[in-house]
Amino acid sequence: MISRIYKLLMVCAVIAIVTISCKKGDQTYHDALKQSFTSYDGSAMDYLKAQTGVYDSLLVLVDRIPGLQDSLTNKKITFFSITNKSFETAIKSLNRDRAFENKPPLYLRDLDVSVLDTMVYKYVISGTYLTTDISSQSNGVDFSGLKYEYPMHVDYQLLNASGYVGAGEQQLLFSDTNNSTISSNWVSTTTQTLNIKTKNGIIHVLSPGHIFGFNQFSSKFNQ
Repeated sequence: MISRIYKLLMVCAVIAIVTISCKKGDQTYHDALKQSFTSYDGSAMDYLKAQTGVYDSLLVLVDRIPGLQDSLTNKKITFFSITNKSFETAIKSLNRDRAFENKPPLYLRDLDVSVLDTMVYKYVISGTYLTTDISSQSNGVDFSGLKYEYPMHVDYQLLNASGYVGAGEQQLLFSDTNNSTISSNWVSTTTQTLNIKTKNGIIHVLSPGHIFGFNQFSSKFNQ
């Protein structure tokens, strides 16, 4: 009887040690993950230009919007970068609505520069922020856009993996607040790549499922 109890206690002790070790291992992994970044020897603008076939649409806006290239080259910023797919989806949606109303299609080079300007600067945040600057805030962080001080919000998230809650990759949830403090009014998107550190700022790449303009693109340009 005593032998059985002893064996049972030993099994419980081993399980406890393994559990604690796993938790410590997970914490060490996540701490390292938060602190990791990719360095690029150039400005944010240089980085975007160097990614062939990824930011062609964004570079059209850089050519059209006065001051945008300077912001991405010289200002201290955090940029939530928008890839070609996000613009493609937005343009397709706009022209689907326009076709329904028998209107001719429009493309980035046709659109009102002042409206594009206010849209794109939602993605350009004043100041430099890695995930380590956001992860410690349980309610996320409120940020202001560089040019118009438009209120945006960022939350840090850990994804699930192999059935374990919060054991997977990290991501940021980037939200257009619609000038509201009520989160149910926000429109949000996620990142696919984090912590690209350039000479003048940090780049977090948004997921290709994001629609440029936070679902306002079609309504703004189909008037």
